[in-house]
Order: sequence, then structure tokens, then C-alpha cells
Amino acid sequence: MRDIVFLEVAGINPVVVHSDEAETLGLSVGQSITTEFGNGASIDSTITGLFTDQSLITSDYLYD
Repeated sequence: MRDIVFLEVAGINPVVVHSDEAETLGLSVGQSITTEFGNGASIDSTITGLFTDQSLITSDYLYD
């Protein structure tokens, strides 16, 4: 697997997910997910990429 796989989609709330997290939750590029934050806010996002190297991104999710 390449380190990063991207899907370019205009007009969405993109999120990139660590490949292990995606596999655990059965997620894939192009899927929509809803994320709820600690302050009660939520956002619908589309997975636009998966990554494997956490040396720069230490979270399982990276939102744009």
C-alpha cells in the first residue's frame, strides 16, 4: 500500500484517516462519516484519503 491514497472531491468537508483506523471501522475512501466533537458540535465529512505513516500526523484523523 502506498503511504497516502487521495480522492479529490470538490465541495465537501474532507477528512484523511489512518489506514489502521479505517480498517478497524470498515471505512474506505469516498465514504461519508459524522464526527462528534467534545464540545457537542458535529460535522459530516467525506474520507478523501488514507495514510499509514504517523510520523507527521499523530492523530487517526486529519480534517481540512
